[in-house]
Amino acid sequence: LFADVLRAHLLKEQPQQIPNLHLRASEWYEQNGWQRDAIRHALLAQDYDRATDLVEMTWPPLMNGYRPATWLGWVKELPQELVKNRPMLNVGCAWSFTHAGDLENAEAHLLDAERWLDTRSTNSVPQSTDLKSEMIVVNTEVVENLPRTMSNLRIYIPQSKGDVATAIKNGHYALNFIPEDAHFYRGVANLLIAFAYLTNGNLEQASEFLADSAQNFQMAENSFFQTLAIVISGDIDRIQGRLNEASSKYESALKLPISDNGFTLQEVAELYLSLSELCRERNNLQAAVEYLQQGQARLHKQALLPGREARWYATMARTKVAEGELNSALELLNEAEQVYKPDTF
Repeated sequence: LFADVLRAHLLKEQPQQIPNLHLRASEWYEQNGWQRDAIRHALLAQDYDRATDLVEMTWPPLMNGYRPATWLGWVKELPQELVKNRPMLNVGCAWSFTHAGDLENAEAHLLDAERWLDTRSTNSVPQSTDLKSEMIVVNTEVVENLPRTMSNLRIYIPQSKGDVATAIKNGHYALNFIPEDAHFYRGVANLLIAFAYLTNGNLEQASEFLADSAQNFQMAENSFFQTLAIVISGDIDRIQGRLNEASSKYESALKLPISDNGFTLQEVAELYLSLSELCRERNNLQAAVEYLQQGQARLHKQALLPGREARWYATMARTKVAEGELNSALELLNEAEQVYKPDTF
């Protein structure tokens, strides 16, 4: 309330000072490592050049503790003419829009990025002399990864469209293109190829690529995606009736380090759902409910990937059916329908 009163007095008595104060606040927050607030004040100051630089420096968002939706929201507040010649922002938008299911916008941004960097021309990392002079790159520490991200997008976008053949074809191209020691990007490529094989029902091929994905993410020290790959691999075992193998994978995933930014917690929530389904298939209904309760507690800490909350309700509904509580199961399925969002990743 006191802050609101001060802002009202400032707006009335010294409105011309407001942009400069926001700019000073943005600079202070940046110097002290508070990127989110630095971006917010730069936008409030309408210093869009500065805001654009700051947003670019937060890519990739998962590595910097932000949700993809938050990152995309910042980009949407920027003048699009500033975004146009920023390949890193365009690649980020392409990935974020694909993740959100907006494939038309994703394609448009990827094409803008490809105007600057041709990932098909060479396997080498582009140097500044290879880039068009109009291109602006501020986040130079990760610019070498843009071609690798773009190669993965050429798997992700057709996979999201249901074009499995193109996704698999582009996936094998990406694995030939991405260096062997670029473990994170090879992990992503393997994960996306696995999803493509899952889509057409080729579970054995999917399992092989999931194993390669988990291994690469382990070497990249990325517990978030490593957990995701292991859980999906365990789910395949469970679906095929290999319950002991599934249990072993789930237990190994539980031993992975959990980050404090909430993102790995989200995958742990997914892991608890899988453990619950495993217990239900073994008719250990009490343990199934306990795992669901633990998963629910973590699900509400962060909502990162779509569809997770709906899966919790559906899994609990199956448990209620096993217990003979059909009315409760129907209520849970109704809840699942209300919160369901199609998974794109």
